[in-house]
Amino acid sequence: MTLEELEQHPAWKECTYEGAERAVLQAGARMTMVEKIRWLEDAETLSLRFKINRQRAIREGRLPPSKE
Repeated sequence: MTLEELEQHPAWKECTYEGAERAVLQAGARMTMVEKIRWLEDAETLSLRFKINRQRAIREGRLPPSKE
């Protein structure tokens, strides 16, 4: 594949900051309200798991105590 062919590939447009941002906005625009709420709930669950795992790692000595 030549550089010109690579630059013309449709997926390449999403590999830049602007392209990735556009793709995320387009995906969000296609989601229903129910899908958006489920996505937010999943994101909240993931965030809470990160916090729990971080606290556990600190307690077990695998991470230094947080500076908060």
